[in-house]
Amino acid sequence: MTRMECLSIVNTHTDLYYNGSLAGKGVFPVVVFFKSPVTNDVECRQGFFVEAFEASLWAEGVTKFYKDKEIPYLLYLNGQLEDSYGTMFGE
Repeated sequence: MTRMECLSIVNTHTDLYYNGSLAGKGVFPVVVFFKSPVTNDVECRQGFFVEAFEASLWAEGVTKFYKDKEIPYLLYLNGQLEDSYGTMFGE
């Protein structure tokens, strides 16, 4: 996944949450980009939750796994950068 592909996903989440079909509906988008230890490519996991607490809990569990394994990641909640670890792009 390229930087532009990642940006497109973040922009989609931001637009859905603040301007689009999810605005005011109580749906919380989460995306975690991570650098695959197998392929060394950037990949992502996405989730849409009806409870803010559930979204945070899922994000916390996923990022804890990546941090414990020292896998670089970027976490976006509702289109906003919330947490990161390591370097995603470049050497």
